[in-house]
Amino acid sequence: MALQNKYDTKLVSATYDGIKAFEMNASYNSLSNVSDTLREDIEAAISTFMQSLSMTMGVGGYNKNHMIDYIPAILFTLYDGYYIYSPAKTETGNYEYMLKPYNYYTVRYKQNDLNDIVINYTLDNYIVVYGWINGKYTVKQGYLVSDFKSVKSSETLHERVPFANINNEIKRPELKEVTSILYVPDIEKYKAVTGTEIRNEYLYPRNDVFYIDPTSAQKYYNESRNFSNWVKNNLGWVTPSMAMRNNEYLRNNHEEFENNTRKIFAVNTTDNNPEDSTSIFAEHKTNVIKYSIQDNLNQAITAYSQGSAKSYEYKLPMLDVNEWDMVSSNICMLTFMQGVPMGTKYYNNYALVQSTTNSLYVSPDSLYFVSDKNGDGVGDDGYYHKIDCPNLGADNINGYSNFDFLLKKMSLKDEAKDSYYMHEEKACYYCIVDSNYTPVDWEKDARYENRRQAYYTALAREKHRRYTATDHLEYQE
Repeated sequence: MALQNKYDTKLVSATYDGIKAFEMNASYNSLSNVSDTLREDIEAAISTFMQSLSMTMGVGGYNKNHMIDYIPAILFTLYDGYYIYSPAKTETGNYEYMLKPYNYYTVRYKQNDLNDIVINYTLDNYIVVYGWINGKYTVKQGYLVSDFKSVKSSETLHERVPFANINNEIKRPELKEVTSILYVPDIEKYKAVTGTEIRNEYLYPRNDVFYIDPTSAQKYYNESRNFSNWVKNNLGWVTPSMAMRNNEYLRNNHEEFENNTRKIFAVNTTDNNPEDSTSIFAEHKTNVIKYSIQDNLNQAITAYSQGSAKSYEYKLPMLDVNEWDMVSSNICMLTFMQGVPMGTKYYNNYALVQSTTNSLYVSPDSLYFVSDKNGDGVGDDGYYHKIDCPNLGADNINGYSNFDFLLKKMSLKDEAKDSYYMHEEKACYYCIVDSNYTPVDWEKDARYENRRQAYYTALAREKHRRYTATDHLEYQE
């Protein structure tokens, strides 16, 4: 029992190291919202995981591949799909580890020859629809919303960026956004003229330089309303019992889809609010993600078990309901370790770690807020808070992604890297550092209308700004 507990701790720690390496690498990837560009970041995270596991298991002096034989599969779930890292049979008949092709959270629904569509799901309420509707090929995409919140019609955001102060004259070179790294193209010209450079920081409106539409939140709901109305009018016939994969109805293999005739896309504010994790839509989406991942992991682990020279038979462990909710609600790394000798037994377990800070997905818990009464971009109390913190001020509340409050790095040619923060505020001790506080009931208490509007404005804006891999699709009706 003691040895098993040690192995559990080592596996969780190595998985945590892997997801942190992924977050760090993805944060400096200018195309980190595109799934295919993340392969290198994921492979680096897997390498970090294997190295960390080898070290903690006491075989750090050996090649890290010493431990890989005990890792039948690693799963990475992203915003609109997932990667599986596992062995595959090569042309020579041997099994080699590789990152399999990207799988989207996709399912096909067929009612008859006239209504036959494919829907790509995501971790939130964004979907892509393409296929035959009433005999006509159609492509549509957007956010599915039924509860339209009150948001700011326009907003101004602030952040700090480096600038050059040369001969007591402020020079603000043109700034271009490359994810979290700020590139200053004209800085070499300033150095050539003066030969000196003084590093400072300047607070400025984010809307001007980073081209953030100040009406993004309002546009999110306007566009979502149009898309949601189209979905209700054209996809009202879709039920879970019509779901198919590989030309076979899912109801034949999974009881969750059998005789389930609830209308997935008949969205409303009572039992089918797409942004509510307990809705008909969300429950069905979780099942789609679950069985897609389960089927592919089973195939990967079974194939390796059949091709492995070891006497141990690899099997996919059963995740519980809460763990599947974690997988379907955030970016995760799921690792499996099996077959490690442990006395007269073999060790068999898995570790699931969520990514809490990334630019790939906007979760409701990934927003921090500042109260800026003066409108100068500086929080009144010098801290940023969670939305339910009792210490958050009441005036001019602005929300930002928690990713924006991390330390950023900027490198100039022939110079050491500079570090800076995009915001002056520090983390609130009560709600973020310690998290030992009594939250306010900001969603229902009439006194917190400012918080409600700030929260839903920030969430809508960040969703509207987020790049999706299907943005290039043309609307067809």
